[in-house]
Amino acid sequence: MKRFYMFILAVIFFAGCASARGTGRVDPGPQAEVWFAHSSDVMMDEAYVAGNSLYFRYSAIHAETDELREFFCRARWNRKDFTSRYRGVSARLEFMDGDAWRAELPKEGTEVSFLSSHEWGLIRSAVIHQIVPAEKKSAVLVRSGQFERVFFYDEQGELNVTDLEGKPEGVALTGTFGPEDIEKFSLMVLREYIKRKEGLTDRVLVGLLDAVEFGSPFSYIDLERGETVILDFPSKEKPRHEGSIYEQGVKATEYAVVKSHVFGLAGRPLSYAFRLVNFSKDLVYDALMLPTAMLRPSAERVPEAGSGEPMDLERFDEYLQRLTKREPSLGKMEFLVGGEKFFPRLISRIEEARESIDIRLFIFDNDDYAVTVADLLKKKSQEGVRVRVLVDSIGQIMGEGSMPPDLPEGFVPPRSMARYLEENSKVEARVRPSAWFQADHTKTIVIDQKIGFTGGMNIGREYRYDWHDMMMEVRGPVLGELIYDFKQAWAHAGPWGDLGLAFARKFKSRPNIEGDGVPIRLLYTKVGNPELYRAQLEAIRRAGKYIWINNAYFSDNAVINELIRARERGVDVRVVLPSSVNHGIMNKNNAVTANLMFKNGIKVYFYPGMSHIKAAVYDGWLCAGSANFDKLSLRDNLELNLATSDPETVSRFEEELFHRDFESSLLMTEPIESDVSDFVANLIAQRL
Repeated sequence: MKRFYMFILAVIFFAGCASARGTGRVDPGPQAEVWFAHSSDVMMDEAYVAGNSLYFRYSAIHAETDELREFFCRARWNRKDFTSRYRGVSARLEFMDGDAWRAELPKEGTEVSFLSSHEWGLIRSAVIHQIVPAEKKSAVLVRSGQFERVFFYDEQGELNVTDLEGKPEGVALTGTFGPEDIEKFSLMVLREYIKRKEGLTDRVLVGLLDAVEFGSPFSYIDLERGETVILDFPSKEKPRHEGSIYEQGVKATEYAVVKSHVFGLAGRPLSYAFRLVNFSKDLVYDALMLPTAMLRPSAERVPEAGSGEPMDLERFDEYLQRLTKREPSLGKMEFLVGGEKFFPRLISRIEEARESIDIRLFIFDNDDYAVTVADLLKKKSQEGVRVRVLVDSIGQIMGEGSMPPDLPEGFVPPRSMARYLEENSKVEARVRPSAWFQADHTKTIVIDQKIGFTGGMNIGREYRYDWHDMMMEVRGPVLGELIYDFKQAWAHAGPWGDLGLAFARKFKSRPNIEGDGVPIRLLYTKVGNPELYRAQLEAIRRAGKYIWINNAYFSDNAVINELIRARERGVDVRVVLPSSVNHGIMNKNNAVTANLMFKNGIKVYFYPGMSHIKAAVYDGWLCAGSANFDKLSLRDNLELNLATSDPETVSRFEEELFHRDFESSLLMTEPIESDVSDFVANLIAQRL
């Protein structure tokens, strides 16, 4: 599912405005040979909509033969895919024989108006006029999806469009327009145009043949229903680099067995032995608990949500103090929800770096966007900035094993991102060996020991453009904790292994970072010490007013059972799940989990597409970071979350994330159909 604005922006602003870095031409398949032969001068003969089907007939001049040809088209979609107002879905464009088309044409179809490419250009110009400042050397940045463009008028009064890197010196950005802003202006202009143009209705078919490089020759817009259907070519997946499937298996074996458990063991005998004991203990525990996996509480009567008393946050903080044996640090947090907010901020901070850049990630992808970031890091290292990048071996297998289908034509991904970072640069890159499949899932970035980022995002195309995710920018003394944690992880991944870790713990101190802020606790999952798990279970048990959770991978039985018990106490329990998860087994697991929660009175929301956020609020206590609600994150992996109960920070977080996600998501109103495979997947997911 795609937002309405993704269509609006891709067409209104960026059709015909090729980027220097471009996203590559969509490969629409054999059917495109028919389309690409056309000029953009389309004459629509008739168009009708009936239910979830669109039928239209048009004529066009063939660009090579100058012959007038007639085409009969059909598109069908599922209205259940629409999740809220002004959301769009994709539908495949089908060409039909004229007789078959006429025979299938619905007798009670509603007539659809047509907007030509020229008319759409007028609407585009009107929107641009609304947002671009008339003052010379003043520009605006427009962001949506994979597109980022700067618009400004030059000295001659002509409109210029460029990417952010190509903005001329002396041209200042005076504003930024995100998806919601552009959607508002676009809808306003479109409605006004329809009112003024005689014969147009609220149901329009837009001809976009001058924008076929984006893969959508037509789009259907229903303003009355607030729905958009993007009519796409039947896409073909771009071929992955030769031998990738075979290489993926080989690399997985090499990393998991040879590098992690042979070479990695040589320098880390103590930590490896400890991980093995913990891994074996968890296997025995899970085996013993398997018979009870299906024993879930079921509420006979669910009280009114939010009817209880909120928990005592001071007493809960005393519990956290006993659990962690650490004092909270002061700091300031800014929430960067979405790749369009985080990555431009990250790029700006990297460009401003003067001393050091320390990056710790689960995955540093090897797609085109990741390479762009890597090239910037390499450039900064040549300028004298110390750049260190630490990634996890399991994560790199996942990141380098496959490529997204929409890469630029001719792009060749690096076989190893760690090696690519070090080539022709002074970047230091290390790959942490993952013994017994216990990965380092932490994501932290610290620049000049002044600014830090942490949250759920890795570096790659999906995080920048496709997924719903979040990072937090942090400043102040709390950065000292992030820096100290990175020093330990970096030393342990180095050639000295356990000795390096022991040295870092004894001799590398936390830097004294000046500043103020609110109390912030760092909560970890470390091997044998799942304090993050225990803290959140206790928060669920103590909550009396509300529990709001946003997480992609939801499979821990203890958490689910405690949430059900909280709802039985009258707690307002809400859970936001992605409508589509990047792992098939988790899709099936989430369906079973959602049904169980729904049956017990928990409000379940499905965010359109993939949401990768890991965040929760329990009666005013915020906990967000890298940890999922699954066994790996809560008991096995290395994870890091930030937590605070500062009222202003929590209120801002609820407004910027949860309230917006509740509004944007589809509230579950009936059970999801499940089969045996879903329950099998659920049992498997409980072990992950």
